[in-house]
Amino acid sequence: MKQKLTTKFIETRKPDPTKRIDFRDTIVPGLVLRVSVTGTKTFSFHKRIDGKMKRLTIGRFGVFTLTQARDRARQILYEIETGRFEASTGIEVETKPTLGEVIPDYVEKHAKVHNRDWKNKARLLGKFTTLHGKRIDEIKRADVVKACDTIHKSTPVSANRALAHLKHLMGWCVERV
Repeated sequence: MKQKLTTKFIETRKPDPTKRIDFRDTIVPGLVLRVSVTGTKTFSFHKRIDGKMKRLTIGRFGVFTLTQARDRARQILYEIETGRFEASTGIEVETKPTLGEVIPDYVEKHAKVHNRDWKNKARLLGKFTTLHGKRIDEIKRADVVKACDTIHKSTPVSANRALAHLKHLMGWCVERV
């Protein structure tokens, strides 16, 4: 049930012996106080992330004050809205590099070491200019197909070879990045 959470309200809540009760804060959207049947009062954050409802535990009342719980809920909400939220943990994650940042690293650390024809490999990977600004974990199959179609218009054979090199680079990235 929706309720403006106050410290006095939280302190006076008695447990229901038959079921746990959730109180949703009206001040900070997503903040929930759960009172268990044993009387434990826990703050959590509820939000739909990528189409699935997630509940992230913030902490117990007593260890966390209401103000601290609201601050943490606002922080989580901000991370979700800005796209810097790791859904499984609730921890801010470092951003992944873009394809444009990975290609020179790949050429230096792998292609130059393992390929005599590394210059050609670097040239073909450079043809994926439409993907250079995308983060490596955001590149989808449809993006690659679209880029390959663009390459295919000018040089049909190169598109197939460029795709093979991109697949190899992505496999290398899985191990490295």
